[in-house]
Amino acid sequence: MKYRDKIEILAQILESASGHRVRLTKIMYYTLLPHSMTKECLALLIEKGLIKYLDGEKVFTTTEKGLNFLRIHNRLQELIPLPGKQQKGKEIEIFSYL
Repeated sequence: MKYRDKIEILAQILESASGHRVRLTKIMYYTLLPHSMTKECLALLIEKGLIKYLDGEKVFTTTEKGLNFLRIHNRLQELIPLPGKQQKGKEIEIFSYL
């Protein structure tokens, strides 16, 4: 498994709950995170208003603000590919764009 930074992990959590009502276990499986780290990340996302917890149903769902974050994150991933990522069969150097 590749190294993921915190922003990538948060984006994956938001992606797992976007348009769905998902339980904690489903988020853990989707992101491949342990329980403690998943709960820590969810607490941060709730605090920032990017995801909400529906207590009666015990599910999480991404807010409009969270969906906006995902759109921006995905657009940045397209504009600035990370070094070593494959695109159209060739390695892309981030500095080739500078």
